Amino acid sequence: MRKSSAQPESLLAQRLRESMEAQDLSLREVADTVGITYEHVRKAVNGEVIPSKLALKAICSALNLPFEELYKLSKRQSVRNKYADVLSELTGKNPELQPIEDIWDDLTPGHKEDLVNLTKTWAALDRARKEVAHE
Repeated sequence: MRKSSAQPESLLAQRLRESMEAQDLSLREVADTVGITYEHVRKAVNGEVIPSKLALKAICSALNLPFEELYKLSKRQSVRNKYADVLSELTGKNPELQPIEDIWDDLTPGHKEDLVNLTKTWAALDRARKEVAHE
């Protein structure tokens, strides 16, 4: 259920959706429990809006999610949405790497090493293909 835009899916939306799926809750059930509109819950779960602090607190309560952690994700996403170009320019970071940065702390040391090694292998293969194409 990826969004078709060039923007990567927000980690906040992903966490909300995963929690709802794990608890087999529908958008309607969450909206009714929280007391906000179905459409607002749908947009939050799809990453189209960032819920207000009050709405996020209610959603987290309904889904038994850690509010402070998700609130930090919401603020990070808000800043990223508003200042993405400036942040990339100031930090010198490639914005395409953001999805990896978002999940990096969730990976085990072994998975981190595997990801780096896999990426190095792909890069070597791509470089070799480019060299063959230029010959």
